Amino acid sequence: KIQFQMKRGAHLFLFLLFGSALCLQDAHVASSQRGWAYLEGYQDVHKCDGSCNTSPYQVFATSHTPAADSTASTCFAISAPGCAAPPDSCCSGLSRQLRNLVFSVEPSCQASFLRASLNGKELPGAIVGHGAHARLTLGPVGLDAWSALGSRLCVTLKQPCSSFERLCNMTSASGRPYCVYTVEEEDHPKCCATCQLDLKSTNSVCGGGG
Repeated sequence: KIQFQMKRGAHLFLFLLFGSALCLQDAHVASSQRGWAYLEGYQDVHKCDGSCNTSPYQVFATSHTPAADSTASTCFAISAPGCAAPPDSCCSGLSRQLRNLVFSVEPSCQASFLRASLNGKELPGAIVGHGAHARLTLGPVGLDAWSALGSRLCVTLKQPCSSFERLCNMTSASGRPYCVYTVEEEDHPKCCATCQLDLKSTNSVCGGGG
């Protein structure tokens, strides 16, 4: 009887382990599919250059602060170290003006945005769109490559998605949560550089999005 229980326990453990691995695999595949759908839909609408290499900016997470009322604030640093690729018209345009910052979001989180601030001042924002095209748009940001140095962006969210991990709901093959975000130089952009934001690192990642 003891041996039977041990075997049953071992089988249950392997089942749960295998199931977890499948869930992780499904999550990163679904995340990639949503990321590509967001990028392709964005470029179809705006007819803009979506390569991350054309962005002179970097965005990375710095803090996450839950509050007693079930809301939470996540803050990001914005800097402008320059373009990864040789300067072109999009790099130059974005360097002169960062108009909007846009995050691809989980469609079920559309009611979760509360407010945002940039360097301590209120920043307008809203979650718009549906399905793979649901996005949090923040702006006008009003920065350029010179003024971006040391800028701090903070976003306050409420349930059901009070963290950016839940708001973006995207996972890499290694299990790391990330967001897909876009920088625009104007409201009807010719350039919309789309990059990957690692939510578990203080370093920006110029990945995805071509």
